[in-house]
Amino acid sequence: MKPKVLVPCEIAETCLLIKALLYRAVGRLPLQSIAENEIDQPDEEPDEPDIVLTPEECGSVGLPQDPEWEERQKREGERLRDQLVWAPADSAVGKGFYEQWTKWKAVKDHRQKEWHHKFQELLVPYQKQFQAALLDGRLGSEGQSSAQIEREMAEGARWWHAPYEAIPSTFWSSCEIDWEKSRAKGETDGYESIVVKTDDLFRVFPLRDPTPVGNVGKIGEYFVVSHDVAVANPGRPRKYPWDDLFLEMAKRVKDGSLPEKQDAFILEMEEWCRKNWVSFPGETSLKMKIMPFYHAFVRPNKVKK
Repeated sequence: MKPKVLVPCEIAETCLLIKALLYRAVGRLPLQSIAENEIDQPDEEPDEPDIVLTPEECGSVGLPQDPEWEERQKREGERLRDQLVWAPADSAVGKGFYEQWTKWKAVKDHRQKEWHHKFQELLVPYQKQFQAALLDGRLGSEGQSSAQIEREMAEGARWWHAPYEAIPSTFWSSCEIDWEKSRAKGETDGYESIVVKTDDLFRVFPLRDPTPVGNVGKIGEYFVVSHDVAVANPGRPRKYPWDDLFLEMAKRVKDGSLPEKQDAFILEMEEWCRKNWVSFPGETSLKMKIMPFYHAFVRPNKVKK
């Protein structure tokens, strides 16, 4: 099997709102597109980014495999549509192909709808994080005024002639956001093709630590993925950043602020998790993490049962 060559890609200077959200949610980096300026394209409408998730992206956040990705790999629907084109519609063969395609589409649409619902549930906490960062000014944004686009097009110009302008942070306090289309509508105006600077994005939401891969080598000036070398198994991804919790507990041990009652501390750390994590564990999981601290620092002389 031929090895894959890894081609260097630059991080884009700015990225659409949906791309920033995908970076935060599933770790998809906002790479520079082939076109130097992807919004400067001679189309009637701006291209929407591809949000079909790979198996790796789905697996990293506990989502089932994206049915649309499966279809792009297997092309079952495309095969059935091709058969329909060539088979006479009123023939037994044509009717059979149509029945197959109808059943396939019904199953695929149902699976896609269920998957999309789970995907949207996954995005909700990240959307709240982004809106909070935009509102308090930690994350700046720019966009094309919807009213200006209308004026440009009324004068015979194209949508991309509308200039980008900074979006006031106060705009995000009361607006409807269409994350997938990277646009938002406020009380008096709206913005299209909203972008954020990736430098600001990585400052507010730092890059994850990369996972080492054992089958990448170098041939000359090229980095290649060889299938002859076993891939290092990174293991099951952790659901919660427990190291952060341990550091917080260590600070409280050092400050002498651990409460006498373990149950009281569990409630404190539940509240800490809610404030600092996107998702948070249940009481039993927290108790298993907290218990050793109490045996070691609060009641070290008490015999464990």
